[in-house]
Formats: sequence, structure tokens, C-alpha cells
Amino acid sequence: MRITGGNNEVDRFSDIVLLIVDCLRTDHLSRFGYEWETTPFLDSIEAFAFPQAVTTASWTYPAVSSILSGRYVHEHNAGFTGLERGWDELHEGRVNPLPSDIDTLPEIFERNGWTTFCHTAIKPVEMAVGDRYGTCTCIHHAKGAELVDEFLASWDEASGDTGRFAHVHFGDIHGWDSTHEDDGRPFASATPFGEVGYLPEKDTVSWDNLRARNDYLAEYERLYDTQLRYVDDQIRRLVESLSDRGQFDDTLVVVLGDHGEAFGEHFKEVKQTTNPARTHPFGVSHGGNLFEEVLNVPLLILGTGETEKITRRVSIIDLFPTVLDWVELPIAPRQPGSGISLRTETPDRRIYAGGIGDGYQQQVVYSGQYKLIKQFYNDETLLYNLETDPDERQPIDDRDVSSSLEATLQPNKEAETDLNADISNDTRRQLEDLGYRE
Repeated sequence: MRITGGNNEVDRFSDIVLLIVDCLRTDHLSRFGYEWETTPFLDSIEAFAFPQAVTTASWTYPAVSSILSGRYVHEHNAGFTGLERGWDELHEGRVNPLPSDIDTLPEIFERNGWTTFCHTAIKPVEMAVGDRYGTCTCIHHAKGAELVDEFLASWDEASGDTGRFAHVHFGDIHGWDSTHEDDGRPFASATPFGEVGYLPEKDTVSWDNLRARNDYLAEYERLYDTQLRYVDDQIRRLVESLSDRGQFDDTLVVVLGDHGEAFGEHFKEVKQTTNPARTHPFGVSHGGNLFEEVLNVPLLILGTGETEKITRRVSIIDLFPTVLDWVELPIAPRQPGSGISLRTETPDRRIYAGGIGDGYQQQVVYSGQYKLIKQFYNDETLLYNLETDPDERQPIDDRDVSSSLEATLQPNKEAETDLNADISNDTRRQLEDLGYRE
């Protein structure tokens, strides 16, 4: 609940709702200047907004592990650990789990009497953090509307004196392989940006044919924006449902992306620096590169009364201490992570990313205007000045800056345990539907 003292209101919330939109990149939200009105509800609502949030990984499994633990990938090691990675490892269960001695937000709240639950349309969420919740349900290919319905049912069932920590993970804008009617793709019925043309499976596109590639990517991006408009409407429905119940004022609602999505912005660069046998098509979708279209995600915190837009760069790991800070309960993780509460004036600091899912291991470090991408397979680096080159078109040659940043990198540790898990055929099919093909 909100607790008042005299004329001052203390921001303390009895419930937390974490809304993660898979593949959500900042520059496709109309709230932050995108040319199409993709997010009318998120445009209109008061929020503490961070358009320059950086995810820790290029795919869901390690990214949600970071969001919930407040740790970088090199700190929690959840995901792949070898020099070369591929989705076959995921199908075979050869993926590092989040260590059991690292606390997550749902576990902390559970220990303090809260009810925790997760509803997701994306299987790697359940694989990575499903056991950290009181209940976690993966509804494969679920539309956003179905997830919101499931959330509201669980929310009402859990009502009572204890708090609730809920996680809804939308999969509507996740890159799927086909738009055939029989593939179960949860298309939005409305087409605010025009009819979406037929999209063949990615493996059938002639990617070296510029016209074929551009035609595909134009429709792929239109589909993305169409689905984003639909997700925005489902977030509106969820928030309005809480308001209708008289519960929105007592609830901290967070909206963020786990990672972004690439539309071929760095096709040539990715093609030159990855194994063509493992990462085709190049620079499309996510998991295979660490450019800004994949790493820059939005973070919006609703219900706090804060309306400031913070343009400094922050990390998604900062959400962990921020939530605990706003709840103001005597709870703490067994081992603190590297995140900094966004309620404080976060200092300029180095921010890290990694977590490649398909391709060769890479890691990123941001410092001020600089961004360094380290490619471990060939021991090369790419250095960009994001103030003068925000689209990362021209690497710069500054040996002193590169050496200084590279010295701070901490690559993933090699796995020390047997990672083979019992992966069912149904799970493999669901992963393949998501585009995670062996």
C-alpha cells in the first residue's frame, strides 16, 4: 500500500508487476520519437522513463536471469559459455543454469510472504527462471490478450494481506519464422500500418540478393510494429484492469524489453565476423550480435509519481535494487549484485553486455560516449563513439581508449558442471517455432 505521513507520501508498494516485452527496442516506441504511433498508451501514461537502458545479453535466457538477479552475464554465467555458440546447445539442454546461490527478486519476495507468479509466451523464460517463482506457466504462442487474462485470474486469486510479485512476458513481437495461417502465430487482427505482406521462412530468403533482403526486412519490420501496437493495447488493458479494481495506486508496474531485434542494420558487419554455418541470416532477429538495435531497450516505471525522462545510460540490472528500494521492506539478497538503484543519481560508470546465443563469443563495455565490442574468436575489437556515430557505422581507431576498456572485460567462465538437461520433444518444437533452430 502507499503509506502517508503528515503531508508527505512515502512510496511503498504492496504489489509489483513486471511486464517484459520480448525483443522490444527503444527506437520503435513512438514515446521516444518513432515515426509510427506504435505505443499510444505508453506515450500517454506518466512514467519514470529510461530510453537508454542497456540489456546484458542478446537473447532471453541470460537477459531475464540478469533482470531478476541484478547481475551481468559474466557474474551469473547463465547461458552459453563456449567460444562458439549455437541453438543446438539449447535444444540439447547444454545451457548453464542460474546458480542456486544467486537470489532473484521473486525468491526474495517469496521468503517474505509474498505470492509470486509468472506467465510467459516464451519458453526460454521458463527454462531460465521458472523455478524461481511460486508458479510459472509457459503458454506457447499465447497472444498478449491470453497472457493478460491469465495474469488477472492469478492476481485475483492471490489477493489478500500479503503482497504479489507478478511477471508477464509478452512474445507477440518475437521474431517467428513464418506468417502462414497454420503456424499458430498470434497475429494482431488490426493492421494500423498497412497489411503485412507474406513472409517466407528466413532460411528460404536469398540474403545476398539486396532486393529480396530489403523486401523481406521491410515487411518484417512492419509486422514488428503492428504487433507492438497490439502489445501496447494489452498493457493498457492490464493497467486499466488494476485501476478498475482500485489497485493501481498500490502497484509498482515496470515495462521493459529483455533485448531488442535487428532488421539487418549491420548485415555486412555480422556476416564478416560470424560463422556462416551457424548464424544465417546475418544481422536479422537477435542472439547473434551486440549492436545497439539488440542492446538498447526501454525501461518505464509506472505509478511512482515520477515523470522524468533520464537520458543517461543505465543497465537492466539496475531494476533489481530499484524495486527493492521502492518497496522499502527489510529484505536483501544473500549476495548483492552490481546494479544501482535508479532512485539515486547513478554515476557515470562502465556498463557491460554479452550473452551471445548464436555465433562467436563477444562482450561489450560502455564508458561515456564510447562503446567497445570485443570479438574473442579473432581477438579483435570494434570501438564506436556513440555521440557522433549512434548507428555504429564507422569504427574509430583509438588504441589508448580501446586498451583501457578491453582491460576491464570479464568473459564468461567455462562451465564446470554437466549441463545436459532432459529436454522434451515438445520443448524442442517450441524453441524451433521461436526461431531457435538447431
